[in-house]
Amino acid sequence: MNILRIFTGLLTIMILSRSHACESYRNDSIIVESEGEVIDKYIIQIDNQTEDNCYFWVNPTPVGQIAPRLLVKRYFWSIPKGYDFSFGHIIMEPNIEFINYHIYLGYNFIKLLSPGESFQIIIMSNSRACEYYEERIVMITEKEFQKHFDKIPDFFLYKDNHIVITDTKTEVGL
Repeated sequence: MNILRIFTGLLTIMILSRSHACESYRNDSIIVESEGEVIDKYIIQIDNQTEDNCYFWVNPTPVGQIAPRLLVKRYFWSIPKGYDFSFGHIIMEPNIEFINYHIYLGYNFIKLLSPGESFQIIIMSNSRACEYYEERIVMITEKEFQKHFDKIPDFFLYKDNHIVITDTKTEVGL
């Protein structure tokens, strides 16, 4: 377990250096017993430690050292397989009326974090699922974001301060 915490700490340092000091996060592991089955509960907490608003999302692919401009372009303007439009097309189209808008992490999830605000990703799975999400976290200041994309309409912004992920087998390929 200590090796996992050390690995997570090193990964955190790498991600923080990439994200303009917009975020810091911790990963807690809690074991939950439910009907004889042991389920790990991982909590990734993202904190906006800047004096600027920051956009946060989970990228569909690992982030690595990709420049903010490319992260924005790929997330908002790449058309996912099996779809006809990108997330950016949908956001910018004034003639679409949204009644039942569903959030899909990695495709149309975006959160605006104000200075000092925190957000938690709660994962009910295993450490591989936790690592999957950690390497896809993107956080960019609103000023940097708006160099590459317009302001996101409030309707598309995720409102809660946490999200719970329970079905990671299909998303992570476990």
